[in-house]
Amino acid sequence: MSSAMVRSIADWQILAMAIWQKVIDVSLAIWQISLMELSEYIKAQGLTPSGFAEQIGVPPSTITRVMSGKRKPGFDLLEKIHAATNGAVEPNDFLPRCVGAGDGEDAPVAADAGEARG
Repeated sequence: MSSAMVRSIADWQILAMAIWQKVIDVSLAIWQISLMELSEYIKAQGLTPSGFAEQIGVPPSTITRVMSGKRKPGFDLLEKIHAATNGAVEPNDFLPRCVGAGDGEDAPVAADAGEARG
């Protein structure tokens, strides 16, 4: 194998490693994006809970109860919220938060095993 060919292979390996590093960096950046709560979204958009409720076709009390934690949104409501916010508020944003997940951020956790049993 000629030295030019070895150098070319080494250059490709370096390029491939650089590309993978960019992929990893972007993936980490996406993972570290903080979740947006519905109340934050509504405020950032200059809306009111009633106005947002009207946009998605639900009673205003539904949105205020979801925002206060008095109501857990069902699948249909989660879909409406996700679509209306263009994905800024995701279904996972309504999961309970686990403090001290290891990276300084709160992380969503599954329902308590006792709740799951009934």
